[in-house]
Amino acid sequence: MGCFSESPDGNETFIDSSLVDLIRSIKPDWSYFKEGMSDYSYICYISLYLFATRYCEGKQVLDAASGIGFGSYFLTQTAKRVIGIDIDLNSLSYAVQRYHNKNLNFLLTDVTENGFSSSSFDVVVSIETFEHLIPEKAMVFLQEIFRLLKPGGVLIISTPNRRVNRKISRNPTHINEMEVKAFFDLIRRVFPDCQPFYQRKNVLQSMKPFYFVVRIDRLKLRSLFPRFVRNRIRRLAAPRLYSDMPGLLDQLKVHEASCLDELEDAVIQIAVCRKS
Repeated sequence: MGCFSESPDGNETFIDSSLVDLIRSIKPDWSYFKEGMSDYSYICYISLYLFATRYCEGKQVLDAASGIGFGSYFLTQTAKRVIGIDIDLNSLSYAVQRYHNKNLNFLLTDVTENGFSSSSFDVVVSIETFEHLIPEKAMVFLQEIFRLLKPGGVLIISTPNRRVNRKISRNPTHINEMEVKAFFDLIRRVFPDCQPFYQRKNVLQSMKPFYFVVRIDRLKLRSLFPRFVRNRIRRLAAPRLYSDMPGLLDQLKVHEASCLDELEDAVIQIAVCRKS
């Protein structure tokens, strides 16, 4: 597995220097985009893909809505083959230009309307996609993933928990954020065998000063301050955002939940579903 090593029970991936080097080497060039991404946000995504790798070893994997491609490339470190699909041409063009591996392909297509045969994939990964779908397409999306999975195949899907995330940010492209019970009730209509996981639990409490500033500054007037002033304020209000990479990976790792109640104060809810 190269730079990926797991604990004997398979519930934790150890963080070593080669894994950190890989994550640094595949970080996108944000100058290519109008809006960049902070190191913290990047590691949030990487940690979700790192969690997904434990299900992908030697498998045929579809990365549904692969965006700019770093997650798809990350999955190739353990998967037999990865296909990343997206409907945004600019994102896909960057992915094709930036990320190359013999077991990686990118295609411009919609996961709800594609030309793949039924039972084409062992694993489907959907990281932070669901909230961008219009509600009327949510069930179509899940049913199409079910069709694409082989019997016994696995879906790993993550999406913000509306109850917590709306207190942190309001993203106009998030048109379908759901609270935990509603999300899992919908998922289980298609995938009855579904285990809950979570990422970023208790951040509203642990970084309370930071998110207080974010909530009251709805017009983002803080952007008028010089960058060094904004950085200083963030460091004081939320020092966790400035941990080194191993520290960020540790605090942003995914945890299994014994019940849905454990997800209520987490930013990200994750479902690992198996096709019966």
